[in-house]
Amino acid sequence: MNKTAIAKTLLTALSKVERFLAAIDTSIINQAQYSYQHYRDTQKTIEDILASIETKKFLHNLRIKTERLLETTPHKFRRVLILAYMHQLTTKKIAEVIKKTERTVFRHLSDGLKWFADRIDTVVDNYDIAYILTEEAWLRNIYNRMQQNMS
Repeated sequence: MNKTAIAKTLLTALSKVERFLAAIDTSIINQAQYSYQHYRDTQKTIEDILASIETKKFLHNLRIKTERLLETTPHKFRRVLILAYMHQLTTKKIAEVIKKTERTVFRHLSDGLKWFADRIDTVVDNYDIAYILTEEAWLRNIYNRMQQNMS
C-alpha cells in the first residue's frame, strides 16, 4: 500500500472514527451480555473485550495524530482535503464552496494529498499499517452492524 492510499484512508476514516469508537463500545457490551446469557467461556470474553479496548485506543491515538498532521497542512490544501475526504464533496461542489475553479480544486487536492502523504510517517508506521489492514474488515463489519441497528 503506497503512502497516498494510506493518506486517503486516514482522511476518509477521520470522519468515521467516532462512529467506529461507538460501535466498539456496543460490541464490548454485547460480548459481555452474550457471555453472561450463554455461559460462554469467561476468559475468552475477557480477551475479546481487551482486544476491543486495544483497538479503541489505537483508533483514538491514530485520530489524534491524523488531526495534528492535518492541522499543520497548509490552509489551501487542508480545506479541500477536509471537504473531499471528510465531507465527501465532489470537486465541482468544492469549487463552488471555496469559489475557485475545478482545475484549481483538483490541483489543490493533488498537491495537498502529496503534501500529507509525504509526512504520513509522522502518523503511521509499518506496524500501524499492518494493524489497519488486519482490522479493516472487522471494523467495517462492526460499522455495518451498527448502521443496521440504527435503521
